[in-house]
Order: sequence, then structure tokens, then C-alpha cells
Amino acid sequence: MLLYIFWKRFGTPTEDGTTGTEHEFLTAFNAWKAGDKTSPQIMLYFKQQPFMPQSIPETEQFLKVQQFQKNLPKECFYWQYQDAGDFERQARQHLTDFFRDRLK
Repeated sequence: MLLYIFWKRFGTPTEDGTTGTEHEFLTAFNAWKAGDKTSPQIMLYFKQQPFMPQSIPETEQFLKVQQFQKNLPKECFYWQYQDAGDFERQARQHLTDFFRDRLK
């Protein structure tokens, strides 16, 4: 299982121009799309709280998160959350549902 939590940072670029996070996500998503039964479950969460960047690098990171969310494949589900409590409730429910389904 891969669980991603985004707000204002997207990550450090790697040699191929993506971030480690993006590379990992694309690898897992492409395996799922190809029908690989061993591909991990992917859960994406995006914080919706306003953010006031203090520098150009912070702005660039925030824009990368927004662009990533905007460009997610149509088949990809994601959730938005407002604060830590909201994230905890959602993630707890999603993980509980996931493990219940797996243990049947």
C-alpha cells in the first residue's frame, strides 16, 4: 500500500526530472493499469488549507503539488482534507475498509 499526503511540498527532483514521490506513484499506477495483481493500493490525500509561501522555492513546490493533483489520471481516486483531525478520520476509515476487504 502507498499512502501519500500532500500539502505544500512535492519533493526533490531526481535524475529523470521527476521527484522520488512522483516516480514511485507513476511506477505503482502504471503497474495497476497494466493489470499487475501485485501492484499496491494507492491512497492520495491533499490538504486544502491555505498556504502563504515565504519564498520562490516554496511557491514552486506548492505549484508542483497543485499541478500533480490536476494531472492525476481519471482512474485515480484521491481525497481532500482540511486539517489533521479530518485527515485522521478519513485515513482511518479508508484503511479500515481496505483491510476488511483484504481479510474477507
